[in-house]
Amino acid sequence: MLNYFKAFSVFFIWAFIALTVHFFINSPIINSKTSNKEAFTLKNKTISHFVTHNNKDTLFTFNEVFKIKENSSVILNLDSFNSLLNSLKSYLNKHYKEELVITGFYSEKEKNSFKTINLGKLRANKLKAYFLNYTIANYQIKTFGETKKNLLKNTNKKTGIALNIKNISNKTLDSIHHIISNKRIYVDFKDDKIILNDSIKTYTALLKQYIKEHPNKSIYITGHTDNIGYYQNNLIVGLNRANLVRNYFKQNGMENTKIITSSKGESEPIADKNTIKGKAINRRIEIKIN
Repeated sequence: MLNYFKAFSVFFIWAFIALTVHFFINSPIINSKTSNKEAFTLKNKTISHFVTHNNKDTLFTFNEVFKIKENSSVILNLDSFNSLLNSLKSYLNKHYKEELVITGFYSEKEKNSFKTINLGKLRANKLKAYFLNYTIANYQIKTFGETKKNLLKNTNKKTGIALNIKNISNKTLDSIHHIISNKRIYVDFKDDKIILNDSIKTYTALLKQYIKEHPNKSIYITGHTDNIGYYQNNLIVGLNRANLVRNYFKQNGMENTKIITSSKGESEPIADKNTIKGKAINRRIEIKIN
């Protein structure tokens, strides 16, 4: 009886070890080629394509190829990449010093057919336009076009697009810091609430990262209005709107940041204050970082 119990115990232990090893080998979360950064893997599918970082480490993996149509900039299966796009959006929104490089490929045959047109870049630009719908900042996406041999043979296996994330140049970064520190926002308000748009969402994500790196800096928010109504009332309206933007920043990761609000009301128009278009331009929020 004792020998039977020992044998059963040994069998149970080895079975447990085998199941554990099998789980970790086959788990979609584990990918030996990925770096320590965020990774995306399609469950229960063979991984065949990568989003690299500086053309080295793998950040994201995916199974689908970007299917292209000969002599066209159309990408046939964009809807297959929603999960990947969400992962890229999340990554880029957290890493404002990095950019996504999209390289579109085209064949020698297509190059000869379109002498003055880089069809590869047109394909890359088509994907960029799709990415921008995911509120990725425009400056974080660059596009290029390159020829690729045998591209149009078996397009179900060969991708028409390559993706790489790399560090932004210092010159570009200086320009970005200037934009972050001197921002004009157009956002609508209704019933003492902000009607959020992609512009303020994208800027808030950038500002949060910038302030995290410069915790001693302060944010100055100034509300501007059109000239409809009384002058004194517009000063109050401008301040209320600046306060709403401040509250939005506080609710999105800047709760410990010094934020000062003020209002200029209708006193500093930047467009014709007597036209509908001019009034819309004058209704704005100015943000300065010092």
